[in-house]
Amino acid sequence: MKDKLLKILSLALLFSITACAQKTFELKGTVEGMDGAIVSIFIDGGNLQDTISGNQFHLSGKINEIGLSNIYIQQDNKFLFHQPIVLENEKMKLVITNDNGGSLTGGSYNQILFEKVKTPEYIETESALMNITNGTARLDGIKDPMDEWEGVQLFLKREDLKANYYNTVVQSSKSPELILMAAFLSNLQPDSKKIMKKVNTAATELPEDNKLVAQVRQMYSDQNKFIEVRKGINVGELYTDFTAANVKGDSIQLAPIVKKHKYTLLQFWASWCGPCRKEIPLLKKLYKSFKPKGFEIVSFSLDHNKNSWIRASELEDMSWYNISDLKAMGGDIIKNYPVRGIPANVIIDQNGKIVASNLIDEDLENIVHELFK
Repeated sequence: MKDKLLKILSLALLFSITACAQKTFELKGTVEGMDGAIVSIFIDGGNLQDTISGNQFHLSGKINEIGLSNIYIQQDNKFLFHQPIVLENEKMKLVITNDNGGSLTGGSYNQILFEKVKTPEYIETESALMNITNGTARLDGIKDPMDEWEGVQLFLKREDLKANYYNTVVQSSKSPELILMAAFLSNLQPDSKKIMKKVNTAATELPEDNKLVAQVRQMYSDQNKFIEVRKGINVGELYTDFTAANVKGDSIQLAPIVKKHKYTLLQFWASWCGPCRKEIPLLKKLYKSFKPKGFEIVSFSLDHNKNSWIRASELEDMSWYNISDLKAMGGDIIKNYPVRGIPANVIIDQNGKIVASNLIDEDLENIVHELFK
């Protein structure tokens, strides 16, 4: 009897293992108005494709390793739609309506990463963004200056909602794959060092050659290289003087400011730059502490839209010099400074020498403390 029971249990276990091994990725879709278009998903070692017929398509295959990919729909070399997806051996369904709205159901990871992020606040923000950009979500297509400001605020809010959601997933999840994918989708924001601690812990539970681990670590490396390569540019050189207008239209010259103060931070920012505006609380902290000791800040906006610059300045309530030529990245002034993306900055001493450049966060805070020791 015992041998018979063991045989039954062994067969049941074998059946369970075989069933799991045979489980495959399957995506069925319903698409309105795209018959004849090609649906593609790139997977490890190739891609899955199908042609939409009768508003339907069907893709299936074996996924060897859970990872992130995209569903692409194209016709006549034009991309009509794309949707991020987690490649997992589960059954999923995608429904795309005439307004190009996509709803992906099925798959445990997909639901957490791409559906639960759509809180009522997120949906409301994205809907308003789509409305103001005529369904494109492209800010560069907005013509009206007032609409551009509103569009930028909606875009920044949507990106913050996404980053905060994914960061919550990273910090609270027990699944190593989920932690890694959420970290990647967050673009390692808002705190890359804190996120990477979770990533490196999660990585110990996965094979050494896991592609998700490699992707996230490569993203972190690329971000740090971009930061490091900008540091120190122009250090030791003399600054270049210029004159630009403040929000009231008054002309402000840099040279008298530099001569009057022990150190002047020339900070390049813009209303549309999320990281720039997130840095302003740190600037306020430094200004309050070191202004009495001879520290000054000159913020130079790389906006082209005066309304957006003024509105952002009012919101941020900067108490230091705030000027612009309203030529964005095309002006002559920034050509003399190490602006390779923003926020960017130089610190100038009273003799006009650049003593530091392109420092952010704690590096910026540390150098200002060091200079005023």
